Amino acid sequence: MKVQLPSMSVPNWVTSLTGAPPELTGVLGNLLIPETKYDSIYNEAQIYGLNRGMTASPWMSDIVKSTLPFLSGDGTLSPSTLPKVNGVPISVGRPTADPADDLRAAVAKQAIALQGSALEYGLFLAHFSDVDMQGHSFGVSKTYNSDDSYNGAVTNKTRILDELTDALDDDTVVFIFADHGHVNRGGHGGVQDELTNVPLIIYRKNSNFASTPYSGPAFSGQIENTDLAPTVAAILGMPVPRQATGRFITDALVFASQPARTLHYYDLFVQKQRFVAAFLGTVPEYKAIDSDLVYGNHTGESEEFYKVGVDRLVSTWRAARAHALRMWILRNAMLTLILNIIVLIVVAYVLQVYTFVDLSLVLRCCCCSRFTGEADRAKNIKALAWAFWSVAAFYFFSIGAFVLLYLWYGHTIDEWESTLIHTPGVVPRFVAYVICPSSLAAFLVVRSYHVSALAFRKIVPGSSWRAKLRVVGLNFLNLFADSSAQINHPEFIYLARYYTAAMALVGVLTVFLAEATFTVLVPLIFRVPFVTPAFWGLRFRLLTVQMMTIPFIIATMVEVYLSGRGLDDYRDDAADPVYILRVRKDARSALGKRASVADVDSTNAVLVLQRHHSERFNNIHTTEDLLHATVPQASIVQASEATPSASKPLPHHDNGSSRYHMPTNGYAAVDAHTADSDDSDNSDGDLELGPVASMPTASGSGASSSSVSPSEYTSV
Repeated sequence: MKVQLPSMSVPNWVTSLTGAPPELTGVLGNLLIPETKYDSIYNEAQIYGLNRGMTASPWMSDIVKSTLPFLSGDGTLSPSTLPKVNGVPISVGRPTADPADDLRAAVAKQAIALQGSALEYGLFLAHFSDVDMQGHSFGVSKTYNSDDSYNGAVTNKTRILDELTDALDDDTVVFIFADHGHVNRGGHGGVQDELTNVPLIIYRKNSNFASTPYSGPAFSGQIENTDLAPTVAAILGMPVPRQATGRFITDALVFASQPARTLHYYDLFVQKQRFVAAFLGTVPEYKAIDSDLVYGNHTGESEEFYKVGVDRLVSTWRAARAHALRMWILRNAMLTLILNIIVLIVVAYVLQVYTFVDLSLVLRCCCCSRFTGEADRAKNIKALAWAFWSVAAFYFFSIGAFVLLYLWYGHTIDEWESTLIHTPGVVPRFVAYVICPSSLAAFLVVRSYHVSALAFRKIVPGSSWRAKLRVVGLNFLNLFADSSAQINHPEFIYLARYYTAAMALVGVLTVFLAEATFTVLVPLIFRVPFVTPAFWGLRFRLLTVQMMTIPFIIATMVEVYLSGRGLDDYRDDAADPVYILRVRKDARSALGKRASVADVDSTNAVLVLQRHHSERFNNIHTTEDLLHATVPQASIVQASEATPSASKPLPHHDNGSSRYHMPTNGYAAVDAHTADSDDSDNSDGDLELGPVASMPTASGSGASSSSVSPSEYTSV
């Protein structure tokens, strides 16, 4: 018999009692749930006046609690519920596992002893849990369960079943089945055959059940536990639970008379008509239906007609379900894709406008040859490539370590689904296997681009062993922190920080897109309720990868925050390369999209660093001092051999009458025009990128005290 996904106890308990799969009942985990609102065999038995009982886990009896008469006795477990504190059942001082099974067996024997009396049970369920507990606690295989307690529990239950069946009369039909299996290491919830294929035994004492052929129309195909409730209802002469998706296990009806079978087939047909009609009203428009089959009145037909009709109705439901699954996944994928594109556009805008990162260099070179020789392009491309492969390495390391840890523990790769969290006791291990490797991987990724830009100390030949040891120690510490390190390429660290954060976000958005198979972005938003083997394992794996990404996102956000604090963590003599990124980016922006490398390199612009480097200007007295203070020497191009007269005095920047000033936006610029400039178009004093024509006097009289030829110096 095939059980439903997820292959867990509570979802399949509800299915066995109602005939409805977990995707309809909404029970997708081992949780203490309230009483089901779905029709069940216990509800039908109550309606038709059958005495009913149950001895089981309180989690199971609570599913149909209101339909059970309360029963308790000295030395027994309540078949309906345990005492509760704040609504939660308690089992303090009560036996569990094998002792509990013995007590439940005693209750079942008391129920059987009432056969033939006015208190005889028409429907009774006995639930034994020790086999499941041994699987959870120790596993199935002797490799992990050295005491073989799992098979020992099965043997003990066989003894109990022998005692119970021996006490039955000849009119009682017994269904013996399981709610799921266990993997060798212990656990369940996944799609493996050993979890979803379970035994089903139907027994009637002295009946020759197995050797008696079934004479009526028989349903074929895989028997599922959704078939249990309809079959039990038919044997008891009751209507099928109204939300059941299953059919009859026809071999169990061998002793039913032909008129009775026809009546039950008709009831099953009508139930499927109503169910399919209601289901079609909840899914996107589906036109491939036979309206007469679904909505027509078909009383007085043959048993064969109803059997074929039920098969066709079930096929219609499955086809409509598949159609709805495709449509809802497509809807989720489109919504997620649109949201992802919006997020990426916003991120790209923020990077381009508010940072020194220049995405335009990368995008332009993807479609044309402009800026192909641009040095900043190479830096951006290198940082972007580093970020891409670093993020790929992060996922490879995190997922690989997670899988290897569980392989070492005893699970297989295909068991990477809800089997890994089959009980609360194993959840801490799962969290540790997810978070610890991913945290280490996040740290390694962040340090990788830092270390690549460091200048490690060299051992001085002839130095003492203590000095050598100190150098080695400092170099080792620099692998983990930059506090005492000399940084050769701070601009690479700056770019790598932002590109890595962006690529980490791309990784998250990719996972979101894959999650369109069951939700939009986060669970329960546009939830796809259908559970399929193809997507059940994927669902859990994607959620696992999302958890892995949390430390990485935190690490990259911390790095972005650090870069936003400025360059105080860098040495002063290494700060200029980062701000040159901004200088050149502003120059490219001012020159426009059609600019070439030569245009940028030949622009006569003077842009100075942020205000926290303003101490450099305390000793500026000449234009040459200004150029050396604002732009690294390597960036200054002398177009001609200038005479010493180029080094003329400049006004002090703290003189209020000077037009050289520090604006409030954190940047300083030199006005390209003096007060007596002949260029009337720029007489308003606006700052612009242009040739440095002259510098005013400190007195502000308008007379030019120094003049520099526009061709004498060019700056980038």
